[in-house]
Amino acid sequence: MLDTLWPLLLFFAFPLVLVVWLARRQARERQQREDSLRTAAVTRGWSFDAQQSGSLQSLRWQGVTVGTRWTLEYRLHRRSKRSKNTQVHRAVWWADTFRGPASPVLFIGVPTDTQNPMLKLAQSEGVLASMAQKAAGFALDKGLDAYFGEEAGLEVDARLLKPVEAAGLPGFMVMAADVPQAMWLLGDGWSKSLEALVQKAGASIADRPWVLVLPRRVYVARPAPMRTEQDVQTMVDEGLALVASHV
Repeated sequence: MLDTLWPLLLFFAFPLVLVVWLARRQARERQQREDSLRTAAVTRGWSFDAQQSGSLQSLRWQGVTVGTRWTLEYRLHRRSKRSKNTQVHRAVWWADTFRGPASPVLFIGVPTDTQNPMLKLAQSEGVLASMAQKAAGFALDKGLDAYFGEEAGLEVDARLLKPVEAAGLPGFMVMAADVPQAMWLLGDGWSKSLEALVQKAGASIADRPWVLVLPRRVYVARPAPMRTEQDVQTMVDEGLALVASHV
């Protein structure tokens, strides 16, 4: 009897053992990666914190560079959809600054030569155009929450953002509550720093940054993984360059 059950027990036990082994291996590799990031952060004089809650992994760096206090947060959400594993990456850097515009200005990274569809939509009239504008505002509001977090999203009313014609800034769609202020910002040294972000970005849309400028804070966000110390340093440098161009 036992001899006949052994093959059946092995058939069910082997997948379970394999899943446990893979989970332990992934946890060990994740811990090694976090230890490496923590060591690199301490070497630079930064703080580092890692949290794991179910399928959500959160990493946070904080530091002060040339008088600018900044925070970088990276979130990795692993989820399974129809037996296909997917990973959602969100990295956002922010710093407090006291020379921002009086109202929000949003820069959405897009492939070069992409036209801002909001410009044509804003010029449209009629019931259908009104419905499309509301739908676009709703989608933009959700995008702000996804990229920059709910705290930043609460400070911006996406319905008030208007498209800005920024022909001299390829690689970005510009939206602002006050269009003249956005034009002033672009002429205040920001264009070169934003162009540098585009030049560093790859062909993938995941490499295209979103930049949100508030009266007291500036954000830089990417839907891209942060796997190495160099990934972290690059995003910190990009954010600090934006702050430096506006002080």
